[in-house]
Amino acid sequence: MPVWVRIAVLIAALGLSIYSLLYARQAGDRPREQAASMAQALETRSELTAARLDADSARAMIGLTAAVRALVASPSRPLDAVEQARADAPGPAYAVVSEGGDILAAAGAEAGAFRSTEASEGHALSRARDGEALLLRLQASGGRTVIARLPAPDLAAPAALARQGLAVSIVNADGLIIASAASALRDQPASALGLTPETLAEHAEGGGVHTRGELRLTAVDTQTAPATIVAAAPAAGGA
Repeated sequence: MPVWVRIAVLIAALGLSIYSLLYARQAGDRPREQAASMAQALETRSELTAARLDADSARAMIGLTAAVRALVASPSRPLDAVEQARADAPGPAYAVVSEGGDILAAAGAEAGAFRSTEASEGHALSRARDGEALLLRLQASGGRTVIARLPAPDLAAPAALARQGLAVSIVNADGLIIASAASALRDQPASALGLTPETLAEHAEGGGVHTRGELRLTAVDTQTAPATIVAAAPAAGGA
């Protein structure tokens, strides 16, 4: 075989090898790029949900505080208290509940709208029994409680994430999943996401995206509401 033919074959083989190497490297980078993109989407979705819940709960806290002050000034006039709450912080609905759980007064929604799910009953932040709202509580004098009804946040994950079993959830300070894009997770303990209260606090404090086995997670603490927003894949076997 002439030398120039051999050189041509070797150059062609070398070119093919380089092309194969570059293709393999590019293909190897693709999962990492997808993982980075997914991590960013999880983090952004959690932070957006936390910001919206903070805005709603901050407004509600103004109304709740006004209602508590009104009850101190006029303990026998709970209706005045909820009307004052609505005047100071329009938007949420409010109710005053007795120590025994009876609705003493409500404004902005029917009395039944302030009932929590059985699993979240009595929690500082709970899910309404009708599934359409969150309930934020503030203790008042005489064993009474003032409740604000907040609109349920939109927790729908981007389609690309939802197809991979990822869901955005709200975990309250008692470690209960009170809302989630995945209906099976609602009213379940945080362990359904592979989390203990300690690891949940650790993730929320550290921020960012973490990996525990197959669990991809980002957790963001809200500033006003007693809750943590978690975007994660359900754990196969719990914590």
